[in-house]
Amino acid sequence: MAKKTKNKEKNTKSNSSKPNQLFQEYWPVALILVLSFFIFQPSIQYDFVLDDDLVLAKNTFVTNGKIGDIMTSSFHEGFTGKPDKNYRPLSMVAFALETQFFGKDNNGTINPHVYHFFNVLWFAISCGLLFLLLKRCFPKAHMWLPLGITLLFAWHPIHTEVVANVKGRDEIFVFLGLVSTLYTLLRYDESGNKQWLIASLFTYFLACLSKENGLPIIGLVPFTLYFFGKHNHQSTKPIITTTAFYLIPIGIYFAMQMAFTGDNGDIPGPIDNILYTEGISSSERWATPIGMIGEYIQLLILPLQLSFDYSAYQIELMDWGTPKVLISLLATIGLTGLAIYLCKKKHPIGWAILEMIIMFALVSNILFIIGTTMAERLMFSPSLGYCFIVGYLLYQFLYKNDKIQVIYYFALGAILVFYYVQVTQHLPNWENNLKLHQSGIVSAPNSARTNSFYGHRLYEELMTTQDQAQKQKLALEAITYFDRATEIVPSFRDAHHNKALCYEAIGQYDEAIKHFDKAIAIDPDYQLSICGKGLAYHKKGDNMTALQLIQQAHDIAPNNEIIKKNLISILFAIRDVYKNQGDIETAIYYDKQVKVLRGEPIN
Repeated sequence: MAKKTKNKEKNTKSNSSKPNQLFQEYWPVALILVLSFFIFQPSIQYDFVLDDDLVLAKNTFVTNGKIGDIMTSSFHEGFTGKPDKNYRPLSMVAFALETQFFGKDNNGTINPHVYHFFNVLWFAISCGLLFLLLKRCFPKAHMWLPLGITLLFAWHPIHTEVVANVKGRDEIFVFLGLVSTLYTLLRYDESGNKQWLIASLFTYFLACLSKENGLPIIGLVPFTLYFFGKHNHQSTKPIITTTAFYLIPIGIYFAMQMAFTGDNGDIPGPIDNILYTEGISSSERWATPIGMIGEYIQLLILPLQLSFDYSAYQIELMDWGTPKVLISLLATIGLTGLAIYLCKKKHPIGWAILEMIIMFALVSNILFIIGTTMAERLMFSPSLGYCFIVGYLLYQFLYKNDKIQVIYYFALGAILVFYYVQVTQHLPNWENNLKLHQSGIVSAPNSARTNSFYGHRLYEELMTTQDQAQKQKLALEAITYFDRATEIVPSFRDAHHNKALCYEAIGQYDEAIKHFDKAIAIDPDYQLSICGKGLAYHKKGDNMTALQLIQQAHDIAPNNEIIKKNLISILFAIRDVYKNQGDIETAIYYDKQVKVLRGEPIN
C-alpha cells in the first residue's frame, strides 16, 4: 500500500513537472515572438509605399481575390496587364486571402494596416522558428546561444525595409521557408520519419514560390546535415541522397515558371541596375559587384545610414583600381578561405559564412545581373549568417567564461540597444511615400530614382489641390526633380513620363506631349506614356488621335483596367459628339465598341 502511495506521488510530481518543463523550454520562443513583434509594430499604422501598388493595392488579381489567376500568371501581370519573367505567387496569394477576409472596409476600400499587421506577425513567427532551428543545431548549448543569435537577427536594422514595406512579404516568406526547411530537415535526420522530409520539401517549395531567392536554400541542405546532423555524417552518400530529393520541388517550380511567365519585351537599363549602363567596361562589370559586397558588410556591421534606394548613381561604377573594391575583394577571399578551413573542422562559424555566401550569391550581381543594383532587402536572409557569427562569438568568449559572464549580457544588451535606436530612427521613414521619398533625397541624393520619386510625390500633391497658383508652384518644383533625375540618367523613361504628367496637370499639353514622346522613344511599347499622350490630345480636343493612341496602349496591355477605362471614356466622348450632330448610326457604332470592351451583349 505504501509502495502504491509512493508511486502515485511520483506520478503526480512527474505530471505536475510537465508544464514547468514546457515553460522552461518554450518561454524563449514567447519572448522572441513578443520582442520581434514589438520593435516593428509601429509599422502596422503605416500606409502603402513604393511597389505595394504593384503587388497589392492596384493589382486586380489580388484585389479581386483571383487566386487562380495569381497562380497561373507572372508577378506583375495583375498590375501591368502584361506578362513578365518573374514568378512569385505565394505572397500575392496571401494578400488576396487577407483582402477577402480582412482587408476591405464596408465601402470596399483596402486597409493597408491589415497587411502591415500580417507582415510583422509573419516576421515574428519566422524569428520564433529560427530559435527552434538554432536550438536543434546546438542541443547541448545553453539557451542563451540560440536566444542571443535570434535576438540579434530579430532587431537588426537592415531588416526595416522588408518588414515595413508590404511588398517585403516575399522576403519574409523566403526566410520562413529557409528556417522551416532546415528545421524539418534536422527532425528527419534525427528521427528517420519521412513525414519530416516531406514537410521539408514542401516548405522549400513554398520558399521557391515566394521568390527566386529561395532557390539557393538547397545549397544549405548538405552543409546543415554535415555540421548539425545527429548522426555526424562521415560519409557523403546519405547527404547527397537526401539533398537530391530537393531537386523535385525545384523541377516543379521551374515547370510552373516556364508555363506561366513570358517576356514583355522590357529592356532593363541603368535605372534598374547600373551594370546595364551603356558602354560599361569589363573591369567595371566585375569590380562593381565586388565593391558592393563591401557596402553590404558595412551595413551589417554599422547600419547607420540606411536608405530605401541605392540605384543609379548613388552607387557608382567601380573598377579594379578603386580601393573599396580591393578591400572588398580581400575580405571576400578571406571569408571564403575561412569557410573552407572551418568546414573541414566542422566549426559552426563555417556554416554561418556559407549561409551568407549561398543565400547572397544569387542576388550578388556576380553570377548574373539582376533587376536592381543594391538593396537592403537582399541582405534579409544572408544576414542570418552575420548574426550567427556575432552571437556565437559572444557566447563562446563571454558567456562560457564564468568570471566574465556578466559582460556577455552587457555586450548583447548594448548591441540590441544600438539596433533598437537605429530601427526607431529609420522605421518612421516608411510611414508613407512622402516621408520615404523625403528621406531618400537626404540618404541618396545622387539617385535618379529618389529624385524622380520625390518629384512624383509633389505631382500627387498638386493633383489634390484646387488652388491653381499652388498647383503651378508644385508642378514646377516637381519638374526640377524630374530634370535632376534625367540629368543623372538621361534614359530614365519614368522621369520623362512623370514630367509630362506635370505639364498636363497645368494645361501645357504640347509640353506634355513632347515629354511623353521622349518616354516613348526610350520604350516604344510603354503603354502608360502612349495612353497619357492620348489623354493630352483628348484635352486638346483631338479625340480621334486620342482614340488611336489609347487603343494602341490597350492593344499592348489588354488587361490594364486603367487604360481600358480611359479607352471607354474616349469612345463615349466620340459617341456623344456624333450623337449631338445627329449621326445616330455612327454613335451606335462607338456605343457597340464600348459594349465589346465591357464584355456586354450587343443587341
